[in-house]
Amino acid sequence: METDTLIMEQPENNRKLHDLKENDLNFRHMYINYEELETLLRFYSQQKNSGANKKHIDELEKKRDHLKHHINRYLYEH
Repeated sequence: METDTLIMEQPENNRKLHDLKENDLNFRHMYINYEELETLLRFYSQQKNSGANKKHIDELEKKRDHLKHHINRYLYEH
């Protein structure tokens, strides 16, 4: 992963994010999927002719937002 978007967005949860990534397989899976989607969407936004259509990008954004919601809820509950 080139950056940890969630850590940059939530520095107050840095330690908790790190601990969960290291010790909780379910959380790690969500986190990796989120970061991959974020990286892909960032790539598409930087490429004028990426080949991705608007509908596909919208679907990826919905998946990313859904994952972010679950990650934030997971952080709150654990």
